[in-house]
Amino acid sequence: MALAAELGPMAVNADRSPAELLRAAGFYVLLEEDVTATFQATAEAFWRAREDLADTLRLEEGDVRFEEEQQSTEAVLDGIARGLLRRSLHVGWKVDGLPMIAAGQPEASPKKG
Repeated sequence: MALAAELGPMAVNADRSPAELLRAAGFYVLLEEDVTATFQATAEAFWRAREDLADTLRLEEGDVRFEEEQQSTEAVLDGIARGLLRRSLHVGWKVDGLPMIAAGQPEASPKKG
């Protein structure tokens, strides 16, 4: 986990999963979807766009900041490639006062429609 925390963005080193954190806050987890591939494609496109605009960006933000941003994105991409980092989408539902069961999910699932 230490390497993932070093390679990834802030809050990578949480001791519980996002779904567990949602449940602990009283949410019923409706959806948990791995969106790593989409995030990876976006990060790669961001890195390439910054490279394409490197001359202008270096003038605007300075060489050091430009390099820091590129290295940060490279580290995230490296973490994804190594299987240490992933991105996920979580959708939760909460009704105040709804009893929680031992597994952390509400006793009744949300009504649709």
